[in-house]
Amino acid sequence: MSCAPEHGLPIDGLRVRKTIEGESVIVGGREHHLQVVGIAEDADGGVSLTMIISNSSPQYVRLHVSEPVLQDSIALREQVVCFVNRILTAG
Repeated sequence: MSCAPEHGLPIDGLRVRKTIEGESVIVGGREHHLQVVGIAEDADGGVSLTMIISNSSPQYVRLHVSEPVLQDSIALREQVVCFVNRILTAG
């Protein structure tokens, strides 16, 4: 566990990984698995999450998450799912 620099709240990497990797994301009728490959603290108290979206050609993506979202598993999952939907439908 590490701490967000400004506010000192613990970042529970295991919980973050389970929240993101625990269920696949369905986009356009296709199932996509997510894998967190990096969690980096930001100076503003949030984190940058580096993830792999697995599909026919895996994509590495990075998402900035604020501290309040990071502390709420439901909000975190919703933000990640919306982000992945935008990435996969934007092409």
